[in-house]
Amino acid sequence: MSILGFFSSCSTDDLESTRQAQVSENVVLKSGLSLEAFSELSDRIDAKFGQTRSSDNLLTEQEAKDLLLPVLEDGKKIRDNMLNTLDENSADYFAYSILSDEELIVLSMLAASNEPYMSTRALSDLTSDQVVNCIGSALGIPSGINGLKLSGLISAKTGLQVLKAVAKRYAFGYVSLAISVYQFGDCINDVAHVI
Repeated sequence: MSILGFFSSCSTDDLESTRQAQVSENVVLKSGLSLEAFSELSDRIDAKFGQTRSSDNLLTEQEAKDLLLPVLEDGKKIRDNMLNTLDENSADYFAYSILSDEELIVLSMLAASNEPYMSTRALSDLTSDQVVNCIGSALGIPSGINGLKLSGLISAKTGLQVLKAVAKRYAFGYVSLAISVYQFGDCINDVAHVI
């Protein structure tokens, strides 16, 4: 009888593990920032870089962090949403719970590709593939983020996979993230104006 209980227990644990993996794959990252917000932030970063270039000073980490505050706050909201959605015993829950501020900024960029609403006509015509490609280019991923073989909406699990892939290649500081956000917004503008 105890052996049967052992097999039932393992089977239940396996089912729970499978269910948690499915939840993580089915939960889509949702950003509170529109692509237009990233486009506007790109303009602000460009203006700030223009000021620093003309005075031969570099943008400081604190100045970059201040510029990126809306993106960081959005990343924190996304993380909190994931923590409220995922099982607290799952590996994905733990991974989301320990994300750094820098990773939360990248997470916000990833989630922005899932947002279907944009207020300007040009931005509303962008496809999710174009947005994802802009993110990949901004993060310095060869072949854009599509090089990571993404398709469709970015889920909780996929977001972690991208963060892990990016973290293996780069150690982001706020200045490099400001450059990435600038490049993302600039790419969105460029693609939108070609349409």
